[in-house]
Amino acid sequence: MTICQEGASAERLYVLEQGEVSIGSKKGGQVDIDTPGRIVGWSFLVPPFLYTASAVTTAPSKLFVIRSPDFYYVIHKEPQMGMKVINNLAQVIASRL
Repeated sequence: MTICQEGASAERLYVLEQGEVSIGSKKGGQVDIDTPGRIVGWSFLVPPFLYTASAVTTAPSKLFVIRSPDFYYVIHKEPQMGMKVINNLAQVIASRL
């Protein structure tokens, strides 16, 4: 199942609950994720809000989906959660570059 397409508007963030996701870019490189709690679609947090890679499930998977407006509402209500998300985001970006 396709989760997101490279170049599409990034309106959702996904958190892997179980299963496996393969993330790939036209520029090259591929990352396979099978660890619960890892995020997919971090581009939804960074302008210009376009997915920088495509993601597909490669095994039966369950993902928690967060829509952009809901995310920003929670972050404003719970700043500590926002800091945890930003920390996780920085780790994800660093590991995939």
